[in-house]
Amino acid sequence: MVKPVTVIGGGNGGSAAAADLSLRGFKVAWYEVPEFESNIAEAVRRKGIDVEVAPACGLPSGFVEINTITTDIEQALVNSELVIVIVPAFAQDRIAQLCAQHLRDEHIIVLMPGNFGGAIRFQQVLRECGCNKKLTLAETETLIYGCRKKTPDSISINGYKGELGLAAFPASDTDCVLATFRQLYPAARRLPNVLVAGLSNANFLLHLPVVLGNLSNIENGVDVPFYGHGMTPAIGRIVDAIEAERMTLQTVGIQLRPLLDILKGYYGHQGGAGNTIWEFCRNGSVYARNKMPTTLNHRYLLEDMPYGLIPMLKLLEQVGVPGTYTRSVVDILCMASGVNLYDTARDLKRLRLDHLSATSLLEFVTVGGRSTNT
Repeated sequence: MVKPVTVIGGGNGGSAAAADLSLRGFKVAWYEVPEFESNIAEAVRRKGIDVEVAPACGLPSGFVEINTITTDIEQALVNSELVIVIVPAFAQDRIAQLCAQHLRDEHIIVLMPGNFGGAIRFQQVLRECGCNKKLTLAETETLIYGCRKKTPDSISINGYKGELGLAAFPASDTDCVLATFRQLYPAARRLPNVLVAGLSNANFLLHLPVVLGNLSNIENGVDVPFYGHGMTPAIGRIVDAIEAERMTLQTVGIQLRPLLDILKGYYGHQGGAGNTIWEFCRNGSVYARNKMPTTLNHRYLLEDMPYGLIPMLKLLEQVGVPGTYTRSVVDILCMASGVNLYDTARDLKRLRLDHLSATSLLEFVTVGGRSTNT
């Protein structure tokens, strides 16, 4: 049995993980940063959280007590072996800074998800903070739960993915991480490296074309389903064009799986079906609860662009693969939002890897930077 688990993050995903793992018998230390203590205050008062689960997920539901709920990072980490970080990509640096002085050699840290470059950047920040422990870093391609907080002390889980790709940084540590992580999430499967993990997050491939095609709905606050109304055959063709450019990265050795296959692996067991990406998203019951944003100041833009689509575009350019359609979507959404999201992107330049060839980049994520010759 895995030792106590630390779950970092008091939002939707962190709440779901802390509650679900507790219901399934794991000892959990659930942490939220002090400035967002209100996210867990009611759970602290009740010493737990209510969990409502769609029957197709196959997970338990009900009220569950959580072993430790805290804003003290030292308390959250003191007894754990596995640390699962479930925060927005832009908050990962802050979490690394908070954890740096309290980590031990035996800690396994999994970013769920990492988004592009998550584990690489997390290691960089730890080292900048003087943490040189021999811990293990990994990331998943996405969050395993489809979930929403109903109230400050209740979580609704509507989807539970049938597969979850994971890779360690360096990739040579992946099997070691999986041996522990699968005790919690048996659906975890091995990915070749963290580049593949970051490029396999379906969010940026799906969310941004739908946002692009529904700018008037968003700015007018139209209350419609994000996929059920927002995803159409025409928008599906934009997704297909971006997906085709993503898949060309296979020509330089990045072993990617088609997006439709990824989606079927996630939710085929919950009735998801379709011959195209847009059909799968439009018809899937798991996606039915997703609502259209009512503002462009939303994670679909502010996270998926700088930590997903723009890094993919910059990778395409660095390895000499055309990204014409991807750049078009990025440029139009930057123009529409009035924000130059290139400036905040966690791309290869920000990761200090923009000097590497495709071969050297793959070597880097395999061995962890111990050899980065161009």
